[in-house]
Amino acid sequence: MITYDVKVPATSANLGPGFDTLGMAVELFLNVQATFGGGEGIDVRAMAEGGEDRVPRDERNLIYQSMVRLFQAAKEPMPTVHLVIESEIPLTSGLGSSAAAIVAGVTLANAYLGAPFSSGDLLHLATLIEGHPDNVAPALLGGLVAATYDKRRGRVYAHQVHSAPGLSLLALRPPYELATEKARQALPDMYSREDVVYALGQLALLLEAIHHEAWDLLRLALNDRLHEPYRLPLIPGAERLLALGQEAPSLGMYLSGAGPTLMALFKTDADRAAWLAWTESYGGLTGWRALPLRPTPIGATLTVRETSVESP
Repeated sequence: MITYDVKVPATSANLGPGFDTLGMAVELFLNVQATFGGGEGIDVRAMAEGGEDRVPRDERNLIYQSMVRLFQAAKEPMPTVHLVIESEIPLTSGLGSSAAAIVAGVTLANAYLGAPFSSGDLLHLATLIEGHPDNVAPALLGGLVAATYDKRRGRVYAHQVHSAPGLSLLALRPPYELATEKARQALPDMYSREDVVYALGQLALLLEAIHHEAWDLLRLALNDRLHEPYRLPLIPGAERLLALGQEAPSLGMYLSGAGPTLMALFKTDADRAAWLAWTESYGGLTGWRALPLRPTPIGATLTVRETSVESP
């Protein structure tokens, strides 16, 4: 029996002004093992951050749905599949749990079919499923990725801006979740020219700071007007914590994806520890969970191996 294993990183998107365009892979992973058989159907075993009971074990499973989409694109019937899922990525937290599931699904299905689709094809399909590329692109490619989805031409473009910025990260999670759809609904339908021009300038400054590792520019470049002002009020305590994230030795803080996780950036692990100790002593993290992370240059990785029939 052939077993397919895929490991997909979590992702932190937007990075302030890079709304729906920038995403960074981080060292927190979804691992999925798949074995295929004849017939139709799905069997799932899951261990997940936040409770395995929250992972659907039927056709509602996003990994399975993404596999089905690829089989449909290949015009092939979807076989029975047994999935063993282990995830470190918290659900609905702004760390790309859905993007990781989608990338895992299309990667596994493509491998089973003999890889008829290129990496670019997988990115395009994953974007169609997710609706935007800022999480699926770094989940697939690794590193810090700039991506755009040109709906008029039906094309997705992505480029790894940096293999892995030399930064220490600190993900700050409140004791509650924020549904992505609710965070999306908070955004306005229209933006002023002033805010759009400001965002373009901020994004250019942010990319320049990252490219040249001019970390002292980050605190300024992470400021955003396109999504954070509308989403932060949905997250009690976030605005106060974001203000603390502007204090040295922090290089700045931003809302990760749609939230509610906030991501703080530091030059070193020592700086991260010092800021965390100061913030905790100040009472700034009451009820919030701090999770140290690092960027990773590695995106989805696939392993194919032979297993005995008795293996799960």
